[in-house]
Amino acid sequence: SQDQRLPQKERRFCELGHNRLHQWDEARIAEELRLEQEREERERNDMLVEEEYQVRLREVPEMIVAEEESIALEVWSKQQWEIEAMLFEDDCASRMRQEERLSLHRD
Repeated sequence: SQDQRLPQKERRFCELGHNRLHQWDEARIAEELRLEQEREERERNDMLVEEEYQVRLREVPEMIVAEEESIALEVWSKQQWEIEAMLFEDDCASRMRQEERLSLHRD
C-alpha cells in the first residue's frame, strides 16, 4: 500500500523496491523449494540404497547356503554315478567269470 503523501518519484522508488523484495522473496522460496526437493530425493535414494543393502545382506547367506547345497548335490551325484559304475563293472566282471567257468566246464 502506497503512502499518498509521498511525491510521485518517491512512490515509484518504493514500488520498485517493493517489487524487487517481492521478486527476491519468490526467488528465495523457489530456491528453498528446490533444495528441499533435492534433499528429499537424496533421502529417497539413501533409503533405496539401504533397502538394497538389507536385501543383499539377507540374500548373501541364502545364496551361500544354496551354493553349498548345489555343490553337495553335485558331489553326491558324482558319488552315486561312481557307485553305479563300480557296481556295473563288478556285475560285468562277475558275469565274465561265470561265463569263463561255464566255458571251462563245457570243454
